[in-house]
Amino acid sequence: MIKGIITRGFWVLMALVSLSQAGKRANLGGMEGVVERMGVGIEELGRGNTGASFSTHGTSAYWNPALLALSAGVNAVAGAEQRSLDRLGYALGAQGAVGRRAGVGAVMAVRMDRDFAVIDEEDDFLGTAKPSLGMGWVGVGWRLTRRDEIGVSMAFSWVDLGVAKFYSDIDMVDAQQGNSALTIGYHRSWGGKWNLGVVLRNVGFNSKLSARWEQVTSRDNSLPSSRTFRPKVLQIALRYSEKLYNQPLALYLEVLDYQLADTLWVWDNDWHEQQARMGIEWQALERGVLRAGFHHGHWAWGASYEFRIRTDGRQWPLIVDWALLWEANAQQWNPLSVGVRTNF
Repeated sequence: MIKGIITRGFWVLMALVSLSQAGKRANLGGMEGVVERMGVGIEELGRGNTGASFSTHGTSAYWNPALLALSAGVNAVAGAEQRSLDRLGYALGAQGAVGRRAGVGAVMAVRMDRDFAVIDEEDDFLGTAKPSLGMGWVGVGWRLTRRDEIGVSMAFSWVDLGVAKFYSDIDMVDAQQGNSALTIGYHRSWGGKWNLGVVLRNVGFNSKLSARWEQVTSRDNSLPSSRTFRPKVLQIALRYSEKLYNQPLALYLEVLDYQLADTLWVWDNDWHEQQARMGIEWQALERGVLRAGFHHGHWAWGASYEFRIRTDGRQWPLIVDWALLWEANAQQWNPLSVGVRTNF
């Protein structure tokens, strides 16, 4: 019976993912965010970048700030990635309980290119740069009832192009702060098996609630400035837990809608891009977990193992996470995604 439930669940997830990826394919490009594409948390990355319905190990301020209210003790996480095409990244996060009904947390993620070729208008090679993008989230969650939680986090970003040194004739701006925006989350659990997460990302501080920011590329106005924005994202996530061979198993499904217009809301579907993510997680061993997932053209596999460290007569867990990615669109394997987690 359990195998039948799992099989049917997987086929339903696959069908929904296929439908979500079919039809119009708007190119989100940088607006989707390199942070979101690379993931925040190796644990979640190994199951298809799913974390909005269940993620309480230090990165909830990003995934769903409502989950901060479920914090127990203090949780900390760190992860690093080396991807193809000389892409690097790392993330740090921590969260903890405040009283019996609230929790707070903070996350920081940085992504960079290690070997970015810089050329001039004559196509002459000037050197290599290491442009980077950083984002951070600081949030709080509150438990409304035994089943319901809400939360909000403040997101901020910054960028460092690292190319100004190659253009001595231009007073170029390399480092600048990006936009600030809110992430609003809700979480509900019921029946001991289901978890629901609803997240609204990139809510700005203006009449259209758009997360805008001005890109100033030079101090002497020799280069034009531009206005950009991050699209509002509505994310709905489900988690279903069961047992396989008496070991915990969970299925994840997330559907996301990106509004690609700098306005409060637009009904025209041409200005929306829908995507889906799916994942499965099975605790095959007492201290070992296996994962698999799919998200935005990326297949993912992951594993975790919990080591128990003894210091001064006290035992505390150190969980090591690993993820393997296959970027189908780019035909690239990415085996170097490693993270660690612990709690106090």
